[in-house]
Amino acid sequence: MKILIRILFVLVGFNGIAQELSLEQAITIALQSNHNIQVQKNQIEIAKNNSTIGNANLLPKVDINGNYSVSQSTTDIQFVTDPAPQKGLESESKSSGLSANLSYTLFDGLGNIRTYQKLQEQEELAEVQTRLNIESTLMQVINGYFEVLRNQTQLEIFKNTLAISKDRLARLEGSYQYGSGNKIDILNAQVDFNTDSANVLNTQQALENSKFNLNYLLGREIETDFTVVNFALTEDAVNYESVKSKALSNNANILLSQTNLSVSELDKKINQSKYMPIVAGSLKYGYSSSESSPSVVLSNKSLGLTGALTLTWNLFDGNKKRTALQNAKISMDNNELLRQQAVLSIDKELANYYGLYENNKALVNLETQNLEVAKLNLQRSKDLFQQGQITNVEFRQAQLNLLNTESRLNNAIYATKITEYEIKRLAGELIQ
Repeated sequence: MKILIRILFVLVGFNGIAQELSLEQAITIALQSNHNIQVQKNQIEIAKNNSTIGNANLLPKVDINGNYSVSQSTTDIQFVTDPAPQKGLESESKSSGLSANLSYTLFDGLGNIRTYQKLQEQEELAEVQTRLNIESTLMQVINGYFEVLRNQTQLEIFKNTLAISKDRLARLEGSYQYGSGNKIDILNAQVDFNTDSANVLNTQQALENSKFNLNYLLGREIETDFTVVNFALTEDAVNYESVKSKALSNNANILLSQTNLSVSELDKKINQSKYMPIVAGSLKYGYSSSESSPSVVLSNKSLGLTGALTLTWNLFDGNKKRTALQNAKISMDNNELLRQQAVLSIDKELANYYGLYENNKALVNLETQNLEVAKLNLQRSKDLFQQGQITNVEFRQAQLNLLNTESRLNNAIYATKITEYEIKRLAGELIQ
C-alpha cells in the first residue's frame, strides 16, 4: 500500500510550486554563495595585501626608542695618597633618552625591486589559481545541473512507460474477466508494471539526490525544491582550430605555468642580487640625559641629529649564495618544462573532448531518428496487440525499444552539453 501511494505521488506530482532554475542562475548563485569559491576569492585578497612595496623593503623603517634607568650604590674607597679609607660613600646615577630612528636600504643589487615584482607576480598567480579553482567548481555545478535535468527527463520517460504498462495491465485484466485472455499474460503484464514502477521510484530518488548535490554546490539549503529548465541543442559548430588558439592563450593551466615561470625567473634575479654590496643609510634624532653624584660631571644632556651610511658586502658565505642561485636556475628550467607539459596536456584534453563532442552530436542525430521509428513501432504494435495479432512479449519488446531509445537520446543530449562546456573551460571561456 505504501509503495502504491508513493507511485501515485510521483505520477501526480507535488502540488507545491517549485522554483524554476536556469543554468545561468545556478552559475550566478554559485559565484556568490559557493563556499569554496568564497575561500578562493579571499585568497586573492591575501595576495593583494602581500603585494606591497613595504613587504619588498622599498619603504624606510622608522623606530622610536626610549630608555630610563636609575642606579644607587654604596662604595668603600681607599686612595694611594690617603691611607685612611673612606667608607659608606653613597652614589646615585640617572640616565634617560628618547630618539627617533630612520633607516633605509639605498642599494641591494636591485633585490628589493625584484622582490616587489615577485610579489606582483604572486598576486597574479593567486588570481589565476583562483580562476582555475572557480572553473573546476563551476564545472561541478554544470555537471550537477545537467544531472538534475537528465534525471528529470528520465523520470518523465519512465512515467510514460509506466502509464502504458498500467493501461496494458488494465486491458488484459478486463479481457480476462470477459473470458478472452489468459492468466499468464496478466502475470507478465503485472511484472512489467512492477518493473516500471520500480524504475520510477529509483529515478525519483536519483532526482532528489541530484537536487541535494546541486543545492550543496550552490551553497544553499539542501532541501530547497526547484525544477531545472530544459533546453534545445543548437546546431552551432565548434571550430577546433579557433578553440585551440584560444586555449593556448587563455587556458588557466597554461597561464598558471607561465606565471610560475616568471616567478622562478625573478627568484634567479633575486639570488643574483645577493652578490652585490648593500648600502644603507640612517638618521637619528634624539635626546639623552644623565645625572651622577658624587661625580666631576653632575649632569650631561644632549639633543641632536646623527646620520650614517653603511656598506656591507659579503664576499664568502660558505657557497650558500652559489647554491641558492644554482637551485633557482634549476627551478626555472623545471617551470619551463612544466609550461611545455601544460601546453601538451591542454592540446590532448581538447582533442579528446572535441572528439567526444562530435561523437555525442552524431549519437544525438542517430537516436533522434531511432526515436521516430520506435514511436511508430510502438503505436503499430499497440494497435496489433489490441487486435490480438501480436503477443504480450512482442508488445513489451516494442515498449522497451522506445524506452531504451529515449534513454539513450536523453544521455547523449546531456553528454553533448557537458563536453561543450568542457571545451569552453579549456578555451578559457567558461568565466566571461
